[in-house]
Amino acid sequence: KLFKFLADPPTTTMQRLKGMTTGSLPTFIDASANFASYKIQEDNIINQLVRNNKTIYFSGDDTWVSLYPDSFHTSDPQPSFDVWDLDTVDTAVNTFIRAHLGPKSNGKNNEKRGQYNQPVG
Repeated sequence: KLFKFLADPPTTTMQRLKGMTTGSLPTFIDASANFASYKIQEDNIINQLVRNNKTIYFSGDDTWVSLYPDSFHTSDPQPSFDVWDLDTVDTAVNTFIRAHLGPKSNGKNNEKRGQYNQPVG
């Protein structure tokens, strides 16, 4: 017996990030580029923030740094190909973002707090 099915294009981290930041739809071509991610040239929210002199703090999958090199004021990229590790990136993002949240301090161990316009994690 044969079953009819529709296959969506494969999705990878690079495709999802590109779609989320540019508003474009993923393509099969993008899937092959996932393993050697390139700088995104299309109009996107990250470049709009940079062009408007916004400070962006980033922590997460290192694919972001490949797609948006020189866009982040401070970054904490985490390796993206450890498929057996399900929580290290999440824990690192949580720690990084929490360290940067809140108002600027009086200089006691919290010099980084509140010195951003947009966190990405």
